[in-house]
Amino acid sequence: MLMRDLEKERVLLTAERLRTILDPGSEDDRAVVKKGLLLYRQGSVYNVNVSAERIRAKVQDVSPVSIILDLDFVQASECSCPARGFCRHLMAAFLYVYASVERVGTFVDAWKDDRDAQLLKQMQRASALLRQEPTFKEDSLESWHSYFEKEYQSLQVKTMQGLYHQYFFKLKQKAPKKLELKRLFVIHLAVVTIMRMVESYSRTKAKDPSLQNMAKVYVTHMSNAVEQELDEMSRYAAPFALDPLLEQSGAYFRRLLEARDALFPPAFELYKILWEELLNRPKWLEAEYKALVEKEKEGATDTRYLYAYLHILFLLKRDDELLQILEDAGGLFFTASLNWARTLAAAKNMRRLEKWIPYLEKHRKDFIDGDYSSSEKRIGTDHLLYIMRSYSDEKDSDRTFEEACRDMLPFSYKAFENQLGMDERFYEWAELNLLLGFPIYELDEDFLHEAEAREPESVLGLYKQTIFMEMENRNRESYRRAVRLMKKVKKLYKKLKNEEDWEDYLDVMQERYKRLRAFKEELVKGKLIDG
Repeated sequence: MLMRDLEKERVLLTAERLRTILDPGSEDDRAVVKKGLLLYRQGSVYNVNVSAERIRAKVQDVSPVSIILDLDFVQASECSCPARGFCRHLMAAFLYVYASVERVGTFVDAWKDDRDAQLLKQMQRASALLRQEPTFKEDSLESWHSYFEKEYQSLQVKTMQGLYHQYFFKLKQKAPKKLELKRLFVIHLAVVTIMRMVESYSRTKAKDPSLQNMAKVYVTHMSNAVEQELDEMSRYAAPFALDPLLEQSGAYFRRLLEARDALFPPAFELYKILWEELLNRPKWLEAEYKALVEKEKEGATDTRYLYAYLHILFLLKRDDELLQILEDAGGLFFTASLNWARTLAAAKNMRRLEKWIPYLEKHRKDFIDGDYSSSEKRIGTDHLLYIMRSYSDEKDSDRTFEEACRDMLPFSYKAFENQLGMDERFYEWAELNLLLGFPIYELDEDFLHEAEAREPESVLGLYKQTIFMEMENRNRESYRRAVRLMKKVKKLYKKLKNEEDWEDYLDVMQERYKRLRAFKEELVKGKLIDG
């Protein structure tokens, strides 16, 4: 399993990094390696999961502990035990991983003697990657990006696979040691790697859907790497010393808007996330707003920049201005507006959300009737109903939600059906299912049984509609099912003390299908008529 999920080169690079951290001359470090080796050989490592560059596992010691082993930055590895630094549990987990690509004794022997020629030979490729690199200033974005460019020219990797596996992971190893700088360094590196991927994609001019999907997968991998770093950064307050670097980052992140075609959606999503989670300060947002306005003055009328402009307006909370632009454009940006309104609903910001409701109500029907795929309509409906449900709950009224359900049919069917059923509005529930033509077998059994018990008349139409569907199939098995349903109709009429209407219905059915001998035989078998 690990052999499939991990590259040998990455594990060997981690081994070399670990050898520089653990000192063979230190008694404490020798104890870590010795005890970690013992735990590994006892089979104490279990529940191992590989996710990106991190390994998660359990280690059974006196009591079980949980570890997270960071292959690309081993100093950031974590263990739930009280020990500080790289402990015996992390060592046991590392040896478990190392054993999937190389003999464990090779690492231990080489750690004891760094002059071991055998390991140097086996790690020749990894060692070559760790050769002396051009230096960069740790606190300078300009220096970072200059370094990224030099390495790109040096490595000469052009394919997406090479950019992901060689360029990104190699340069990530060279990140500054300070964690806050390291994480921002990796974010910038990921953005640069994505833009190199965009260049690679543009060169190939891929039209094959499978190649396009592969390209999107690589860009998504890079976006996930950024989100992982953002998640780590969010756990701690950013030092003020980082502010100048963050303030300068907007211009570099704006390059994501240059992505085209299939790669624009994931690149734009990353742009949005970076501004929402990393650069969301009024001063920096205003600067980005002005930069995008300048782009427009320069003649950049591309909708990619327009989407960015609108998103920055949203983050600046300039809803009136944003909604006016949306209104002037009709329903052109309706799907984008759903994302913004959903953000407000999730944050329970009803004061801002209330401004968006009229626009959403005005254009939702056009969206359902518009030229979108069923998948897009289904997703859009889910977003809209979440928004309207949140708003209706806040207003303590279901009116807004129900009107949205009616406008978004058939995509809102399940939510609307559930609402009517929970409110015990069985006539309306039945009318909805009659309108959409669902057979009785596909309806919620709990609602159906409750309706039969409380309002039996409400479901008569549903049964009769399904009986008609079965009769139109024109085969004996369908007639048999139709007769079973007719027996149910008879019971409902009896419950309503209306046997006369039942007799009328039975006469109509016999007259309409009098030429179907098999149906008459099933009526006799079902004891609905005499033979």
